[in-house]
Amino acid sequence: MGTFMLAPKDNEGVAGLICSFDSRWQEQIHGGLVKVVFRKKKLVHSIPHWLYAYMATPVSSITARMRITEASVMATSDAIDLAVEGDIPEESLRKYAGASSELFVIRVKDVKVAKNPIANSLLAAKYAFWPSPNFIHISECGVKTLDALGQFEPKE
Repeated sequence: MGTFMLAPKDNEGVAGLICSFDSRWQEQIHGGLVKVVFRKKKLVHSIPHWLYAYMATPVSSITARMRITEASVMATSDAIDLAVEGDIPEESLRKYAGASSELFVIRVKDVKVAKNPIANSLLAAKYAFWPSPNFIHISECGVKTLDALGQFEPKE
């Protein structure tokens, strides 16, 4: 598998993220119930503007876009206090965090559901995409490409 074609080039900033979710999260995300996303991996670049939700099998597609309003690294104990905003039971978040002392916390809003979900098969064939258990950086060109492919409502 080659390099993901929608990733930022050396001199480009990160404009968005593709985050993978178990497909059971689709309803909560599409319904705007998830206002905080938790990840073990931390973002090392500047905070991007957009988060694209990739739903794992059996959906295997990017199905939603959200605006990132804030992102930070938090002590796991503090992040667990935000579990309700992520529509996740505290015990489930503790289990996910495991021995991690910190979690990367991404606040999101303005969920838009793709009119045309972007299938993994298309992303893999055209852009060398392979889903990550955490997130994948995407360029400004990548954001525009995903917006067009998914037929998302225009950004405000």
